[in-house]
Amino acid sequence: MQRTRLEFSVASASSRGAREYQEDDTRVWSPDGAEAADPRRPVVLAVLSDGMGGHVSGEVASKLVCDQSLQHFLTMSGEPEEKIKTVLDASNESIERAVRSNSKLSGMGCTLVVAYLNSEGVIWASVGDSSLLLFRGGQLYRLNQNHSLGALLDKQAAAGLITYEEAHNSPNRHSLRSALIGGPIAISDITLTPQSVLPGDWVIVASDGLETLTGDEIAATVGKASAATPGDLTRGLLDQVDRKAVSNQDNTSVIAVKVHTAKADVPRGDRHHYVSIATGTPSNRNRDSEAIPSVIHRTLIGQNRTKKLLRRPRSARRSWTAKLAVLFVVFMLASALFFAFFFEMLASRFGPNGDGTEHAPLVKPRTKSR
Repeated sequence: MQRTRLEFSVASASSRGAREYQEDDTRVWSPDGAEAADPRRPVVLAVLSDGMGGHVSGEVASKLVCDQSLQHFLTMSGEPEEKIKTVLDASNESIERAVRSNSKLSGMGCTLVVAYLNSEGVIWASVGDSSLLLFRGGQLYRLNQNHSLGALLDKQAAAGLITYEEAHNSPNRHSLRSALIGGPIAISDITLTPQSVLPGDWVIVASDGLETLTGDEIAATVGKASAATPGDLTRGLLDQVDRKAVSNQDNTSVIAVKVHTAKADVPRGDRHHYVSIATGTPSNRNRDSEAIPSVIHRTLIGQNRTKKLLRRPRSARRSWTAKLAVLFVVFMLASALFFAFFFEMLASRFGPNGDGTEHAPLVKPRTKSR
């Protein structure tokens, strides 16, 4: 089965929120370079990190792992899946080296999402609570795991172990169960089986500052941006967060990727350029002939409830109602005629006495008078 070739347009934006400093960082890369005249790309690498550990340490950590992740993809040989599999360890080691060389950075850490998109779909590696989202058909899905304590509390509330109020109001809700800190990584999400993407989909990478918006609010904003550019969408999401005017609003960073049908097929000689970003390393698999499912095996977190359900026009619905009424009347008339004919036939065949003959009515014999 021939797979539809895809292309991607992408943009990123950040807001400091109510904080005095910016601890988020992002990187976006594609083989054609960020400054190419055509904004569409056959491959996109999206990297986002949310730092922690204070002004200096958090900023250093997020910048360090974003740079390391990008370098890892550009310099390591092999398939993208191999790079995704090892990017968290490589980035974590860069934090360990930085802390070892400068004790003032002790305690720093960060989240990390690395998402690689091509015509096969999206694969990723992530740790922490930064999100990888997919918007399709009015519904918003979270693709990657959430390693915050809040996600665990929500599961406990759903299981009835605690109340939803306790889960929502916990002071430790935003604490992380796993992050890159230079030591062992407690929990990670490495997904090497591509989640398919379709033309018209949006893939969004965001720091937890975006969680000021509910899933439905995010879905509504993305739904309104069906004809917008990725730059329009990132600005729209950040504006929506700002309008909430939350005290102590966290930094918010967003990478938005829009999926398009490719304008032309990729030349056979350039296939490796589209499926592998290791210089001089061609793909050794015939991915063009593979079929990928369009099912989303992840968590639904929001819906664009402003989107009208697809229904028949009222005139069409009235037409069908009228047709059904006419059919019902015709059926009833036909049934009445059938039964009238049936009983008339029985009467003519068997007669009043039930044997086809008629007899004179019985007369009571008269008694002779004496």
